[in-house]
Amino acid sequence: LGIVKPIDSIKSAIRDGTIESLAKDKLFWQQPRELHVYRHGLRKEIKVVYWKDGKYIKSALKELNRLCLDLHNGRATRMDKRLFDSLWFAQQVASQVGFIEPMEITSGYRTPSTNKALIADGTKAAKNSYHLQGKAIDFRIPNLDTRTLGKLMRAFNKGGVGTYHRSSGGWV
Repeated sequence: LGIVKPIDSIKSAIRDGTIESLAKDKLFWQQPRELHVYRHGLRKEIKVVYWKDGKYIKSALKELNRLCLDLHNGRATRMDKRLFDSLWFAQQVASQVGFIEPMEITSGYRTPSTNKALIADGTKAAKNSYHLQGKAIDFRIPNLDTRTLGKLMRAFNKGGVGTYHRSSGGWV
């Protein structure tokens, strides 16, 4: 992974600055970016290279956008490409310490009607959520503690990060 030392533990890599160094490592960001993701609500798993040779691959982005659709009404939008880079970064770090299962997207794009319905049902959804603009994705990495994943994403320092916990599990 570029010039950054190997990662033995996500927590220690956060503490010693390795994560921040990796996020800035130009060689790391020049390698092809492949995501392995699963969307439970669709029962669909994909493994797709979405960036290669300095360019995003349109067909792969479309496939990822479809995976991030609003599960309540089937509508999709063009998600912010930088979200996929954030997911890829998390997946790369996690795979270095043995987390090789596909990451699970729990929420992607939301239409205004879905967002209103969630709020009406008592879900803590922001009235002007970034999900409405295709600028937020909730996800988890199987068997990786949600708090650790949240700390990893905060150390990456490329956007707002929230951690959420329910009896069924957590997500970032």
